Amino acid sequence: MLPAVALAWLWARRTGERELGVAFATGSISHVTADVPWHLLSREYHELGFLLWPITPMPPYTGTTTLASLGVSR
Repeated sequence: MLPAVALAWLWARRTGERELGVAFATGSISHVTADVPWHLLSREYHELGFLLWPITPMPPYTGTTTLASLGVSR
């Protein structure tokens, strides 16, 4: 993720589109910081494969987990 953010930031600076670079960085970083704790709290560690994509395969989509299901053991 960080290499993509860095490349987008450099491209945005060179083309004079700094707002796009900020938007891309903000969206990418906030998306990951919101997804990771959710999967850790719900003990769905297998869902964290997206962090190392394309080195690791993407986990299959399993739908959404509701907040109420965090305390329920599976």
